[in-house]
Amino acid sequence: IKEEGTVNSEKFVMPDFTGMSIRQILRMIHDSKIDIRIIGSGRAVEQSLRPGSIVNDGEKCWVKFQQPS
Repeated sequence: IKEEGTVNSEKFVMPDFTGMSIRQILRMIHDSKIDIRIIGSGRAVEQSLRPGSIVNDGEKCWVKFQQPS
């Protein structure tokens, strides 16, 4: 396994998406095969897969977004 957000042999270290935009997240996971579900708009405030966890290609992760206040 490589550093966070990198791909190695169908495994992926889940990054902490907190504060990122949808575009930033999609660019970061482009080479992985994680199934991302977007909820809302704005900046990421919550995600279903724990940052730092090892995930396999095809795993599902939802990311909740909210507009900054």
